[in-house]
Amino acid sequence: MSTCFLLNHNTVLYVRLQILKHDLPRRLRDFIPLYVASVSATEASETMCENFMLVLNLLLKEVYDIPSKLKFMTDGSLEESIEKDSVLIYEFCFRVLIMSGRTELTCATLSTLDALLLWMPLDNFFESSLLDLLLENFRWEQYSNIVLRCLIKVAVLEFPDICTMQDMYSKFMKVLPRHIRTLETISEVKPALLMGLEYLISISYVDDIDVYKGCSYFWNLFALVLMESQLKFGYPMKIAKMMGLKRMPWSPGMGDRRVSRFMMRKQLYVDLMSKLRMLMISRMAKPEEVLIVEDRTGNIVCETIKYNDVIESDKIKDIMIYLSHLYPEDTEMQVKILNLLGEQLNSKDLDLNNFNRLCWAIGSISGSMMEEQENNFLAPVIDGLLNFFGCINCKNFRSVIAINIMYVVGQYPRLLRARWELLKTVVNILFEFMRETHPGVQAMACDTFLKIVQGCKHKFVIVQVGENKPLISELLSLLPDLSERFELHQIHTVFESFGHMIQTESDSQKKDAYLKKLMKLPNQKWGEIIGLSKDYGFLKDHDLIRKMLKILQINTSVASSIGEEFESQFFFLFDDMCAVYRKSSLLICSSIQGGGSYASETSNMKLLRYKDATAKDEVLDVFSCSSDVVTKNFDDYPEHCVNFFSLARALVAQNCPALVKLPFQKRMMDSIIWALRRTETNIAETGLNLLLDLLKMFQKLESCNQFYQTYYLTILQEIFAVLTDTFHILQFELHVMVLQHLFCLVVGNNGLLTEPLWDADILPHEPFIDNEDFVRDYTEKLIAPFYKQYERVSKVVDTMFRCSDKLGSLKRYMRSFLFELDEFSLQDVDHLVYQESYQMEALNREKRQKIMLFIMGH
Repeated sequence: MSTCFLLNHNTVLYVRLQILKHDLPRRLRDFIPLYVASVSATEASETMCENFMLVLNLLLKEVYDIPSKLKFMTDGSLEESIEKDSVLIYEFCFRVLIMSGRTELTCATLSTLDALLLWMPLDNFFESSLLDLLLENFRWEQYSNIVLRCLIKVAVLEFPDICTMQDMYSKFMKVLPRHIRTLETISEVKPALLMGLEYLISISYVDDIDVYKGCSYFWNLFALVLMESQLKFGYPMKIAKMMGLKRMPWSPGMGDRRVSRFMMRKQLYVDLMSKLRMLMISRMAKPEEVLIVEDRTGNIVCETIKYNDVIESDKIKDIMIYLSHLYPEDTEMQVKILNLLGEQLNSKDLDLNNFNRLCWAIGSISGSMMEEQENNFLAPVIDGLLNFFGCINCKNFRSVIAINIMYVVGQYPRLLRARWELLKTVVNILFEFMRETHPGVQAMACDTFLKIVQGCKHKFVIVQVGENKPLISELLSLLPDLSERFELHQIHTVFESFGHMIQTESDSQKKDAYLKKLMKLPNQKWGEIIGLSKDYGFLKDHDLIRKMLKILQINTSVASSIGEEFESQFFFLFDDMCAVYRKSSLLICSSIQGGGSYASETSNMKLLRYKDATAKDEVLDVFSCSSDVVTKNFDDYPEHCVNFFSLARALVAQNCPALVKLPFQKRMMDSIIWALRRTETNIAETGLNLLLDLLKMFQKLESCNQFYQTYYLTILQEIFAVLTDTFHILQFELHVMVLQHLFCLVVGNNGLLTEPLWDADILPHEPFIDNEDFVRDYTEKLIAPFYKQYERVSKVVDTMFRCSDKLGSLKRYMRSFLFELDEFSLQDVDHLVYQESYQMEALNREKRQKIMLFIMGH
């Protein structure tokens, strides 16, 4: 009976806590002090005290476990309040630990303390005897796990959710690199440090994915720290600029001393880093470029699901590159790889797993060697792989070897640029692989061809020594036969590859000739379809529509790679495309009008969607037809909607003169307003980006005042509507960007709008000083329904305008504004925190990529 009562009691408490979470931050400031006081009054009863401690633990985990969220969501007052309350909870927990003799109560108190460490000031921890109390309890098995969690949180000064020993091990791996620098400076500790790192090398070989991921995280961070230190000494000015620093990492007088210390630090890890290289090779994960896997029956099949091994592969490649630049004199790795490969190629029984890992490792270290070293290393590797492929008859083995050959050669464009004969041999082999029917081989041959062309494209359009004509001429003659064998995405890849080659040709006549030869077959098929009917009756034929779509997609692939030189091909299609687009839009509209909503669901209607990316006046009628289709039948044509707005953005980017004409302008704004209200993320974001482009365009035109007099208030109202409705929170940042633009147009003497935004005939008795005064008043009326006290509304709007000069400040305040609305709960705004965290991670990744690109070039 008591168990059921406790379960029901905890359920009720959990529901109440969910209500409290929704009510943050309005009630939390008063709730905690009162609750702790009531708990303290029941210390005489250990059973009741345990029950209250469980409630506190639940409260801390459910409500307080949001420090990063509160940092982004509020102005800091709530965070300060929680830190003060945490002291009260801490003092209570401390008293219970001293007085309690009951195991259950001690466990509950330690769990509460574990959650509390998220907020408790560390001074309180070290000034009391709690550390000694924890160490004393650590001796007992029933308390050791939870005590260890508390100690780790204090030691690492970071507080994730740690639930298991595996989590604690992972956290230890992440925090260890921060303390190594301190250990290096203590001579008595260095032997123990090196021994510990040797043990970690051995642990990294353990066949457990979680253990290895923790180790790989450590080794990646450790190698990166060493690499950054070397770059600072070698290229201080460039690295300071790359990392966003406003000054040099050190003063000029400190340089020699710091370089000396760094060289000693590098020397300390010479032997260890050599072992780390071989560890990385042995744990190499399958790269993303490799498209085949071995299934459960041992057959080689095309991969259909991507696994997370790609992340580990990237980490390993980064480590290998860091180590090669830190210790370029260590050539032992290359020698061992060549020996291991030789053993595999000469073995009677080929071990596919070991062979794959070895080839992946060879590809992963591209860019980590000097050019001469790379040539000496790769020549025997590629020769050995090609000879081995010619000696193997087993179909499965041949496909595996072919895939590995393509992966390896695709990673070394520098080597192929330097050796023409090798490049030509590789390309000819790729064209042979394109004829293979084994799953994955043909697709990877096309992908590898594109990758090699991107790295060596200029080599294909010049006449090499010993050749009669450029290689592109020979390859174009092979294309018609190969095209019949390809799937559609492979055709796109190959045509894009030829576009890259043609783009590098400096002779305009040759370039045009290559383009015509490339597009000869698609143009021929296009002409055949267009010539079937003058009234475009073929648009009712499913098969013909699909063929037209394929041809247009091929043109898109070539245009994306060839750039402006695609102009001649574009004008070859332009008139036909406009006519087809116009006719298809009219067909869609007439079909829906005649057949009702079900007519839009027919396969023929869904096929009538095309992409046009021009900004010529001739496509304005196409835009008008499309706007009707988009705004009236949005559920049936999501892709059409996105493409329509892409066309609109192209018109804006080209400052199309028709945009200033009122009828066309209204169609554009109606479409944008429709997009803002949609809950589909891609459509809403595309509409907001288009709106920003349009606002910036009109800001520079003479008709600026006229446009904003017509649409300023409408845009402001719509943005606040979607910003506060909880359905469009994923577009929060774009909403704030639009608000900042609107506010900056009217703020202070720098406001660009010189004409009043209000109509004096409608508001004769409410004179405003200027546009800023009017917009402030209008904004207050928009958000007033969210507040009970109007004085608060005025302060909120004042802060919005005060923060509008900096996007970051306005974003932080608008998060706080949403956080305080009754319509929003913590769950509703979680993704704002995730979005901010993602952006911060993206910035860190960008910095690491800049470092990687920098060291790859030196």
